Amino acid sequence: MPSVELQFLSLNKLWVGSVVDNSLSGTLEGMVARDFEERSHEDKADFLQHTWCNHCSEADLGMDQPIEYEYKGIITIEGRCLVCRQPVYTELTDDSF
Repeated sequence: MPSVELQFLSLNKLWVGSVVDNSLSGTLEGMVARDFEERSHEDKADFLQHTWCNHCSEADLGMDQPIEYEYKGIITIEGRCLVCRQPVYTELTDDSF
C-alpha cells in the first residue's frame, strides 16, 4: 500500500513529481501527514458521514479512503464520495475539535 503522502497526492493531484504508468512519484513540500485512525470511533464516524460533495452538490453522502493531513496550517480529511467516487474534503476548524 502506498504511503499516506502518496495516497494524498493521488487524490489531490497537488504534487511535485511525475506520473508514470498511473503511479506517482514526488512530494508536496510542507504537507504533514496525520493519522486519521488515532481519532475516536465517534469522531471518525462523524467525519466520514457528514461531508459535502462538490460534484454531486449534496451533503452527507459519506466518504471512504480517508486521509488526514495538515497543509499550510489547515488540517484536512480527504476521501472519496461514496456516490460519485470524486474527491471530497473536510477542513477542520477549532469548532471541529
